[in-house]
Amino acid sequence: MKYKVKQLFIYPVKSFGGQQVSQMEISETGPKYDRKWMVVDEKGQFLTQRQYPKMSQVTARIIDDAHVELTAPGVDFMDFGTDEYDASNSLEVTVWKTQVKAYEVDPEVSQWVSDFLGVKCKLVRMDDEFERPIDADYGDGRINFSDGFPFLILSVQSLELLNQKLNKAFAVKRFRPNIVVQIDEPHQEDYWTQIQIGDVLFRGAKLCSRCKITTIDPMTGEFGDEPLETLSQYRRTDQGIVFGKNFVHENLGAIRQGMDVDVLEYLDYQPVLEEEEIEEEVEVEEEYAEL
Repeated sequence: MKYKVKQLFIYPVKSFGGQQVSQMEISETGPKYDRKWMVVDEKGQFLTQRQYPKMSQVTARIIDDAHVELTAPGVDFMDFGTDEYDASNSLEVTVWKTQVKAYEVDPEVSQWVSDFLGVKCKLVRMDDEFERPIDADYGDGRINFSDGFPFLILSVQSLELLNQKLNKAFAVKRFRPNIVVQIDEPHQEDYWTQIQIGDVLFRGAKLCSRCKITTIDPMTGEFGDEPLETLSQYRRTDQGIVFGKNFVHENLGAIRQGMDVDVLEYLDYQPVLEEEEIEEEVEVEEEYAEL
């Protein structure tokens, strides 16, 4: 079986719902428009679903490369231009430990977001000239407001295995991948160190550690226990609970749904313990905790 690109997603506003696309243009910072915008509080600190799970109910979509449309349940939509921002209102905002130069898009848009989330905030756009690098431990690369890397790849088979264990069908959008691939077996993507899709080369960076955002029901904006509780039983590592893998692109181009995924290099070791080994490790940890 040939590996294939099954779905492609971009997330124009950090922590808002994203948009499925049939073709993805890849810029220096990753998928075009991906995490180009972000919500910040009055101190310029970034906001995410971790603090405001209602953000999961807002969807951001690029319309004809010209507008961003924001929709949320129970309110009229809001839109703004992809190149729209107040050049006179330069801000220094914080995403994790990085200070970033940005601009408020428009006070009216910020008010729309504030009203829905119930907190005073601003919608900001990253300065086009600002360069935010990926973690230097993983080579060169630039990102917009992503947590750490420009791409997250997840396979259909990995999600199917999780859903079998849950006896429930979780949608892939809960895990916020950029590229969903069709492969042979669950978690083969863990082993990929270099792949090619079309003319674009991707370098494997690290397995993606998952946080409580995955437990938010995007329909209700409420936290739950799953899927982290189940993932912890078979996807634990020293870096936490992992699901999917982060990648960095090595050149520009475009990729499309249905393209082949060619795996050029693999890891030569197993990056995640087997389920039985995790159970043994947990038992040892519990024994030490009782001492």
